[in-house]
Amino acid sequence: MPSKRIFVPLLLFLLCAGLAWSQVTTGSMKGVITDSEGKPVPGATVTITSAALIGGTRTAYTNDLGAFRFPSLPIGSYAVEATLEGFTKVQVQKVDVRLDATANVPMTMSMATKTEEVNVMGEAPLIDVTQSGLSTNYSKEILENTPTQRSFYNMIQIAPGVSQSYGDGGSDRTIAFGSNMQSNSWNVDGLETTAPETGSTWLYQAPDSIDEIQVIGVGAPAEYGNHLGAVFNVVTKKGGNQLHGAGNMYWTNNSLMGSNVKLPACDAPGLANGAACFDNTVPTIDSGFHRNQFHDINLTSGGPIKKDRLWFFGSFESQRDDITQPGEDPTNSFPYKEDAYDGKVTGLIGKKNEFTGFYHLENYDNGGTDPYTVPTALYDERGRNHAWGGGLTSTISNNLLFEAHYAGWKTHDLQNSVARTNALDPFIEETPNGVYTPNYLYTGGVTYPFDYITNRHQVNGKVTYYAENFLKSQHEFRFGVQFSRGNADTLTAAGTNGFYTYDYYQDYYGYLFRVYQEPYRYGAITHDLGTFLDDTVTVNSRLTLNLGVRFDHNSGDIPSYPFLGVGEPSITEVGHFVELPGHFPGYHAMTWNKVSPRLGFVLQTRQGGKSVLQGSFGVYYDHNVSGNWDYASPSVTLFQRYQYFPDTNTRGDLLFEQNYSYPVDPKIQPPKTLQYALGYDHQIRDDVAFGVQYVYKDTTDLIGWEILGGEWAPVSFNDPFTGKPYTLLNRISPANLSKGNNAGDFCSHIVGGGTASMCNQDLGYFNKYHGVILTFTKKFSNRWALNASYTWSHSYGLNPRPLEQSQFNPFYGNLRGSDPNNWLNAYGNLQGDRPNMIRAQGVFHNLPWGLTAAANIDFSNGRPYTRQASVSSGGGLTQGRQRFIMSHQYAQPWFKTIDATFGKTFDISKTVHAFGNVGVYNILNSDSVLDLNSLVLNDPTAIFTPADWTKPRRVQFQFGVQY
Repeated sequence: MPSKRIFVPLLLFLLCAGLAWSQVTTGSMKGVITDSEGKPVPGATVTITSAALIGGTRTAYTNDLGAFRFPSLPIGSYAVEATLEGFTKVQVQKVDVRLDATANVPMTMSMATKTEEVNVMGEAPLIDVTQSGLSTNYSKEILENTPTQRSFYNMIQIAPGVSQSYGDGGSDRTIAFGSNMQSNSWNVDGLETTAPETGSTWLYQAPDSIDEIQVIGVGAPAEYGNHLGAVFNVVTKKGGNQLHGAGNMYWTNNSLMGSNVKLPACDAPGLANGAACFDNTVPTIDSGFHRNQFHDINLTSGGPIKKDRLWFFGSFESQRDDITQPGEDPTNSFPYKEDAYDGKVTGLIGKKNEFTGFYHLENYDNGGTDPYTVPTALYDERGRNHAWGGGLTSTISNNLLFEAHYAGWKTHDLQNSVARTNALDPFIEETPNGVYTPNYLYTGGVTYPFDYITNRHQVNGKVTYYAENFLKSQHEFRFGVQFSRGNADTLTAAGTNGFYTYDYYQDYYGYLFRVYQEPYRYGAITHDLGTFLDDTVTVNSRLTLNLGVRFDHNSGDIPSYPFLGVGEPSITEVGHFVELPGHFPGYHAMTWNKVSPRLGFVLQTRQGGKSVLQGSFGVYYDHNVSGNWDYASPSVTLFQRYQYFPDTNTRGDLLFEQNYSYPVDPKIQPPKTLQYALGYDHQIRDDVAFGVQYVYKDTTDLIGWEILGGEWAPVSFNDPFTGKPYTLLNRISPANLSKGNNAGDFCSHIVGGGTASMCNQDLGYFNKYHGVILTFTKKFSNRWALNASYTWSHSYGLNPRPLEQSQFNPFYGNLRGSDPNNWLNAYGNLQGDRPNMIRAQGVFHNLPWGLTAAANIDFSNGRPYTRQASVSSGGGLTQGRQRFIMSHQYAQPWFKTIDATFGKTFDISKTVHAFGNVGVYNILNSDSVLDLNSLVLNDPTAIFTPADWTKPRRVQFQFGVQY
C-alpha cells in the first residue's frame, strides 16, 4: 500500500509535467536529523533564514526517516535551526548553498535537560553527497577578488579541465575536457545562450553583475542535453531587503605596461627566414605592444521595491580597450567598445510562488588594425544583443515543486569598413612591385562584408517530486520538457558591389584578377525538443544513485531565400544589395532522435558525508550546430574568377567557377560522446577538501566534409624538410561533396586500384580524451580562500578541421577538408590538447595594514600545432593548391601567467565604503606565443612566424565605492 500511495501521485506528476514547459539557477538543501543513538527524529521543525531568501525564512518538517529538504533555494549563505519539543534546539550557523548543488546538513538532537538549551553545530560539509559528477563553483568571494582581464570567460577558462582555445584573451572560444569549442552549453540565469550556428555564445555578462559561476565538466545529469564538453552556468545578482550597490572603475594605459616582445626590423642583417619583424619603412609601426587606452566602468544597485515581496537589481558596464600587438600601427587602431545593461526583478506571490524577470542589452564595436591595410579596408564588427526572460517557481506541496521559464535572445551583427562607407571596392595587392609577399596590401573597401542576425527562443519546464518511501528508498524525481527554436541568417557578397579585385603578377599575366560573388543569404532554422527524467535515489545513509535518461528530437532546415542583386535602395548598410523577384528553394536537412542514458553513484566511505567515492557513465549528444552544414544552401551564389583589364575597365575570360551548394548526407548522425568517470573526494576539515577524478571520453560521428566518388590518380611528393616520400591524389574527375560523419570513400576511387598515403587510416571523424584531475578547495573562512587544481590530459583523434590552429570552429563556408590530400597525416593530437594545466585562485583578507590580496595562477602546455606543406598544379595537383600535414611534433611553449591584486577599503560611514586596488598582471612578463601567421613551410630554411603573444607585465588601478 505505501508504494501504491507513492506511485499514484508520481504517475500524475509525470503526466502533468508534459504540460509544463528549465535550466538551473538555484541550489537546494537536505539533511537527516537523528537522536544521540543514531535513530531518525521525525516531526522536527526545520527553519532556514538567509538574506538571499525573499520572505526571509522557509520551514520544513522531517519525515519518518528524519529527512528534510529545501528545494530551489537562491544561492547564498543560510542559517539552519531545528526544534522539537523535548529535544535540544540545534543550530547550524552557516550553510553555503551553491548553484545546482545540494548542501548536506546532518544534525543530531539530544533530549533536553533544561529549557532553552541550544546545540550550535559547525558548518555543513563541503561535499555534495548527491551528485556523482565533477563541477567547479566560483563563489562571490572568488569572483569579486580574483584578478581577471575583466571578462567572465576568464573565470570559466581557469576551471579544471578547461582552457581557452586561443589563450590570454577574453574570448568565449573554450575547450572543455577535450571537446571542440562548439560543443559547450552556455547558460545565464536559466537562459541558454548557446548560439545555433556557432555553438558558442554571443551574450556577454558584466563580471560585477555575477553572483556565481558553475562549470559542470563531468557527469552532467539528464537535465542537461546538447553538449559534449562542459555546461557553463552563470547566475547574476539580485536585490534584497537592504539597498546595496557599488561603483567601480578599472584603468590603465601604455605608461603602465612593460615590454616582453621587441621585434627586430625586417631589414636587420642575419634575420632568419620567416622570423617575426616589424616594417621599419612605416615610421608609426611599434616593435612592441602598445596600449592607447583601457578603462572599465561598472555600476550596480539592488534592493527592495517592497520588502520581503519584490526586489530589483540593475547593472551597467562600459569598457574601452585599444591595444596593438608588436608589428602593428597604434596610430591606425580602433578601440574595442562594449556597453552592457542588465535589469532583474524577483518577487513573491503568496508564500509559495516566486517569480523572476530580466532584460539584458549590450552594444559592441570591435575595429581592427593592420599596417598593410588602409583604414577604409579595415574591418569593423559591431552589433547589439538583446536577451529577456522570466520564470515561476511554485511549491505545490512539501513534496512537489513546479518550475517554468521562457526566455529569448537576439543578435544583430554587422561587419564592413571602419570608415562605414560602401563607396569603395576592395583591392588586394599580392605582388607589389612585381614581387610576391605574404603581407598583402589591402586598399579600397572590405571583402565579404556581412549583415548577420541570429536568435533563440526557448520554453522550459520542470517538475520535482520527492517520494519518501518508494521501492524502499527515497527518490527525488525531476521531469522536464525543453523546447527551443534557433535561427541564423547571413547576408553577404564578395564586396559591397559583389566583387573584389587583386593583383598577382600583373606584369607577367597582363591583367588583374576579379572575383565575383553576387549578394546572397544563407542560414538555417533549428528546432530542439528535449524531455528528461532524473532520479536521485537515496538507497541508504551511505549510497546515492543518479539515474537519468533524456530524449531529444532535433531538426534542421535550410529556409527559402529571395534572389538578390546589386543595386539601390539597399536592404542593408553593409553593401549595395537589393531583393529581386523569385526565391531559392529551401529544404529539410536532417532529423535526429536521440536517447541519452545517464548513470552515477556516490558512496560515502565514511559517515557524515566527508569522504565519497563517485562514478558516472553517460551518453551525450552535441548541439545541432548549423554552422557545420548551413552553407550548403541553394541560395549561395556562384564564386567566379575572371580576367580584368583596368585600363578599359572590362572583364575578360572566365578562369574559375565554383558552386558552393553542397547537400547534407541524408544519413548524417549527431556527434556523440560516451563519457566515463571515477573519482574520490575527501573533506580534511570543515573548510578544506581535495579530490581526484579520472575521465575518459570517446567521441564519434563528428561532422565534416565527405568526399564521395570522383577519380583520383597517385602523385609522388617528398617532405621538403625530411625527404620522406608520400603519395598524394590528383583529381581526374570531380567528386561529390557533402557534409557527413567521415572523410568519404575517395580511397576506393583511385585510378588503377592504387592507394595513397592518407588511405592508411580510418577516415571516420572521432576524438578521444583521457584526463586526471586533482582539486583542492579551501572555502572562505579565517580571512582566506583558495581554489587549486592540476589536470593531466591527452586528447587526440581525426578532427574534421585538422589544418587549423584552433580546435574545430564550425565550417561556415570553409572548404578545407574537401580534398583528399587535406587528410594526409591528419590523425594526431588535437589543437586543444593541454597535457598539463596548473591553476590556483586565492583571496586573502585582513593582511597587515588592513590590506586585501588576491592571486590567479595559470600554467599550461602551449597549443600543439602542425607543420604543413602545400602543392598546386606545379606539383601535380590540377585541382588547385592544397594543404596537408607533414608533422605533428610541434607545440607552443608553456603558457605562464601570474596575476595579483592588492587593495584596501576605507570606511566613509557605517554603510558606505571606498576602496582602491592595484593589480599587477603577467608578473613573470611571459612572452608566450599564442598564434602563428601560417603553418605552411615549403622551404626547409624557413621558420614559423609568430603573430600574437601574451600581453606583457602591466599595472592596473581600480577605484570604487560600495554602499
